[in-house]
Amino acid sequence: TPESTGKIEPWGKPASQYTKERLLAAEKIVIESDTGLPQLDSTGERYLAWVWYKLPNEDKYHNLNIELLQEGLAMGKNTSDNKYGEVATNALTQARTNNINLYSAQKDPLFYYGGTVDLTIKSLVADIEGYNGRLVRFEGVVTKLQGNGAYVEQYDEDTEMSYGVYVYYGFHSLAPKFFKVGNKLKITGNAENNATYGFQVTGLNFSLINPGENDTQILESGIKVEPTLIIGKDITTREYLENTLIKIEDLVVSDDYWTTQEGASRGAITLKCTAPDGSQIQVRTSVLYDADGNVVSGDYFVGKTITVTGVIEAYNGRLQIRLFSLADCEMK
Repeated sequence: TPESTGKIEPWGKPASQYTKERLLAAEKIVIESDTGLPQLDSTGERYLAWVWYKLPNEDKYHNLNIELLQEGLAMGKNTSDNKYGEVATNALTQARTNNINLYSAQKDPLFYYGGTVDLTIKSLVADIEGYNGRLVRFEGVVTKLQGNGAYVEQYDEDTEMSYGVYVYYGFHSLAPKFFKVGNKLKITGNAENNATYGFQVTGLNFSLINPGENDTQILESGIKVEPTLIIGKDITTREYLENTLIKIEDLVVSDDYWTTQEGASRGAITLKCTAPDGSQIQVRTSVLYDADGNVVSGDYFVGKTITVTGVIEAYNGRLQIRLFSLADCEMK
């Protein structure tokens, strides 16, 4: 399907909505591989599969892959060795013949075809829904790298506050040359309030030779990144802390939850803390390692007083602090 996360393309959002509606309504879902074994795509991180689903009060299963092709919400790249390649080709031919969605002359009603909006990060995060789906351009300093993206901040002199946003650059080979902590960048991308990933800017372009106006640009390098010092009550009373780099002192850790199930989060910890002003603070860690390379468990922190440098993030409708490494945690 066209992209709707790391990059926003016409008909990407309708394809995403179609998929979500069908699978959320399903009573049962079956994943089938062509070979009977897991198959990874070219990124090495996503699986290729046929998706079958059955709706309540129905006996038959529907094939999501075929339906997406038939609805003109997907493109066929390779059908030669696929188990249902012939059926998929027929579905794609039907969509093309009937000029449906991708294969029509119509514009995607959920895609923003307008020009780029130049703005500050403050303006962007203050009106998330207003800029959702639009192409935006802003300047900011990289404060933390996380996953295939980074947290970027811009200081506002009027309010004397920093405002932050998460920028997803995906798997682009040139991205690491631009996204380094302390680099001030000019960034152009799609503002996307994604139900799964939250609000982020995606779909960036990069060029080392003759960059265009919509390519990511380095404006300055080597800027010293300083976290904003906050107190406990700031997390619940201060606006627009999300995605900013902060430091909070003297948190007393009373309890922990250590993720033990298999997956990328195995070993991550949630710490329940009390700030000096009595505020209850939650700190969520990445998987942490000690000097010997061993995974640190939750009881390492319980009963201790810590000072944390991390990024404010939203989780289940509340703000918490994300701790990325043991080096960002001072312990008493």
